[in-house]
Amino acid sequence: MSVPFTDFGPTPFGLLQAMRQTDPVVGPIRVGKLLLPGALDPTVFDLSPAVVPFIYPVSEQMGLPPSETAGLLKALMRTLHRRKLYNSLWVPVLAQGSWYQFALEAELFGCDSHIYVTDGTFPQNIVLTGVRDAPSWQVDQGGLPRLCSYSVVAQHVLLALGRLRQASTSEIAAAVGRSERSVRDVLVILASEGVVTRTAPGATKYPSWQLTRQGLLHVRRAWGVPGKASFSGGREASAAGYRHRHLARLWPQWLRQAWGRYGVEVFAGWSEVRGLRYTFLTRKRPDALAYGLYGEREVLFWLEVESGHRSREVLSMRVWERVNLLQHNVYPVIFVVMGPPWVVEAIWHGSTPFWSVPSRHSNVAVVFVNWRSKQIQVRPTFGEVVIQM
Repeated sequence: MSVPFTDFGPTPFGLLQAMRQTDPVVGPIRVGKLLLPGALDPTVFDLSPAVVPFIYPVSEQMGLPPSETAGLLKALMRTLHRRKLYNSLWVPVLAQGSWYQFALEAELFGCDSHIYVTDGTFPQNIVLTGVRDAPSWQVDQGGLPRLCSYSVVAQHVLLALGRLRQASTSEIAAAVGRSERSVRDVLVILASEGVVTRTAPGATKYPSWQLTRQGLLHVRRAWGVPGKASFSGGREASAAGYRHRHLARLWPQWLRQAWGRYGVEVFAGWSEVRGLRYTFLTRKRPDALAYGLYGEREVLFWLEVESGHRSREVLSMRVWERVNLLQHNVYPVIFVVMGPPWVVEAIWHGSTPFWSVPSRHSNVAVVFVNWRSKQIQVRPTFGEVVIQM
């Protein structure tokens, strides 16, 4: 079963409400002050509430990459265990494509065995766990997080800002896949309600928006972050400087504008992604990562922004190491390097033999782009290297 996107919104609570249309689930549920998206309906399955599996639906529209969603699930399970709740957790992945589920399962490898990740279908191998003296829970129909009362577009904007923390209108629009004008209109309304605010003149290099304390609280509750839980995700990893960060944040929009005519469809994208250690079997992280379709293939779009603060040899070796690494990835990768003209030339003419890519890396398409270009003009081809100066 795959729940289509509806007017309930992209949060776990909204996805659970959509599941209620077709599945025997109830929610949201409350255990003391803890609010969870939902659980299986115990009356339908004739189960004791002490062993009924809890449900936490996820999708790529939540604003979090899979590594950070995995961190959120781990934090949730730690909180449940502290409260003597040992119920199993069913995580239906209601995302487009299959990569998000693949990456989420990889990042959860070796952690709590009572987390069951599926494509939306109920896990047949689920083990019912719990204890008799567990705290009781109840359905709280009026307990939906405040963020769920906003329009779907406003929810997307708030979730994007929840991770970016401070961003320009164009950066937020790129993250949610909407036009700048529609996003700006939503931001003005949200500002009037006190959940976002404009940065003070002169406080940042360019005009930007950020969540207020109340807005950040709304986002954390909509993600289902337990109060006082240790959750280090939900925000970008550190970036070098403004231009570096700005290009990384605009990455999904660059892809849509440049390669949409070649059949590229972007499902979701994130800048400065934390983790993904088990997804790519490396600690190296992309400056920006997106996934979607290129023709009929599901592919990843990996961006490296090189500003030129390293020697030519180091720059060339860094890029070559990543290309070699991604050749063995399960999903094909379009690997793009952006930088000033001299950096692009230095990497291409460096000691690393990029001319051997066609014969050795059929799973990777490599593209070098001058970051002064307003749009990527070249078309990626797997097993080849293309350059746009």
